[in-house]
Amino acid sequence: MPRTLAIIGTSNSIRGLGYRPLLERALRGWDIRMMSLGATTGVLVPYMLAAADLSDVDAVIVDVNVNDSVHVASRSLSPDVANALLVEGLCYIRDSGAAPLLLLMPNNHPLKTGGEHSGRRLARQRAAAAQALGCSVVDGFAIADGLAAQGVSQAELFDDVAHAGLLVSASIAQEIARWLSGLPEGRQRPEAPPPCPFLRWYPPLPAEHLVERASSLISVRYRRLVEEDSLEVGFGEVVTMLGVAVNHRASAGLLTITAEHGGSSALNLSGRLESDDPRVSLMHVVHQLPEGLEGRSFTVRLERPRPSVGPVSAELEALVAFRGRRAGLTRRWREELAMHDAPRPEPTPPWRGAGQELLGLVVQGQELRRANGRVRRQLRRTLADDARYRAGDHALLRRNLVELGLAMGEVAAVNQFVTQLAADAADERERRQLKALIQSRLGAGAAPPAEREE
Repeated sequence: MPRTLAIIGTSNSIRGLGYRPLLERALRGWDIRMMSLGATTGVLVPYMLAAADLSDVDAVIVDVNVNDSVHVASRSLSPDVANALLVEGLCYIRDSGAAPLLLLMPNNHPLKTGGEHSGRRLARQRAAAAQALGCSVVDGFAIADGLAAQGVSQAELFDDVAHAGLLVSASIAQEIARWLSGLPEGRQRPEAPPPCPFLRWYPPLPAEHLVERASSLISVRYRRLVEEDSLEVGFGEVVTMLGVAVNHRASAGLLTITAEHGGSSALNLSGRLESDDPRVSLMHVVHQLPEGLEGRSFTVRLERPRPSVGPVSAELEALVAFRGRRAGLTRRWREELAMHDAPRPEPTPPWRGAGQELLGLVVQGQELRRANGRVRRQLRRTLADDARYRAGDHALLRRNLVELGLAMGEVAAVNQFVTQLAADAADERERRQLKALIQSRLGAGAAPPAEREE
């Protein structure tokens, strides 16, 4: 019977050129359950867990570091609340009987916190916290640093400031596959599942306010709000309001949440997505409150921001909250773990244990053959122009580049790359191995790389 892997992640866990498609090909005996949304911070963890049934889930990957680090650096999100939500989520997953894996995806944005790259700072803190809780960690920054030490350029490590490139994604997928293969079957489950520390509140959906949206990935029922509309929300217990799930594409205005004691927090939904494509009707996003708002009851009101943005309306699916006071949410993070200055764990060696095992599975698929032109051109330039890969102690990286080139159908560029190794005085034994690899991938009748001088 297949085991189940859940992925709670953002865009790096969703995109077609990320780690997930590579991981899917590498896994045997695992079903993947996606619980992911793009353009969302760590509030995604409580949002997903509040409605999740983990009784049949064996392992959970949590990937929220990139967006959290951007919002923490821009001071639109409290680092204590962001980290506390992650810790609570990891503890709940662990106590439910599933194995949690914290995936610390790297990013390349220039934002800093306390003089340190904000993504690296959060990753360092969170890795120490996860290890203190007995959770496994895959450190994407350590992987990217290891590849950079082998001469891989920043342009190849990252597709943009928020998304890892193909080499980093493949290495991350390989580490996750290795971790999953080491998990024992038949994990012990608690006799009674622990109560979830998070909850969702859904607004009433009278027919005149109901909006139903669907895409190939998700179907959602929304409550439509127009200017000056308000909703009364009561919980009967003290909670900390964390965020609001909306249809980003159809929401513009100032959404204000006010607690019964007078505290309030506002989310500006105006202009958060710019698209003239009428087919884009659904982009489900959970917007996080900067600090969290404590109370028993709340009023949610849609108002016109200043300056005006034209028509004001919003499509609201749910509110997400923590069961308890804000101080209780952050106590474990601040006092018990006390790991803000904890040493960084030893980095995972890049491409450990013959990276071609995973890439060989990629070759059998078709997804990389449909990769966008920019990635293909980048690979061709690397094979043709970057002399750093044709010299020195980079034999494993050279083999991986050949594998990727063949997977993308760039046979001519691969042949030229291997031929050029002769001019660069590469080890003759390595050249013969690479030529044999090319022939094995292309078939026994394939012609070997030309022996001409360039």
